[in-house]
Amino acid sequence: MKRGPMLLLLVGILVLGLVAVLVRVVAPPGARATPTPTPRAILIRTPTPATVSVRYRVTGSTRSASLTYTNASGGTEQREVRQAETFDTKPWELTFTAPRGHFAYVSAQNLEDKGRMAVRILVDGRTFRESTSEGAYVIAQASGSAGQ
Repeated sequence: MKRGPMLLLLVGILVLGLVAVLVRVVAPPGARATPTPTPRAILIRTPTPATVSVRYRVTGSTRSASLTYTNASGGTEQREVRQAETFDTKPWELTFTAPRGHFAYVSAQNLEDKGRMAVRILVDGRTFRESTSEGAYVIAQASGSAGQ
């Protein structure tokens, strides 16, 4: 073998050896490339309000009814409502603020010999419970722990 090609081969081996040494110095043994971390979603919990808005709504095809309901302080109230228009035309409503978990109850008894009564409990503007009954002296009632 001639001296030119042999020298070129020797220089190539030395360069490769030098590159190998530099790689070991820059990257320690066993080191691996670490991938860029993927962004993760952050969950932000909003505190649950301590109170809820409760609304009772009574509708029906009759003009008179006996209503029973729990009030804002948890007591029971009863009233008889007689009106010129039907409850469909002029619904009876009661709205109040109560602690979350407040036991809400409303019932409406038809005081006529025919007709339909419907009750609905709304919590924070959304229907929570509802019931409908039809016939003479029927009772529609709905209840539950508001905001649970």
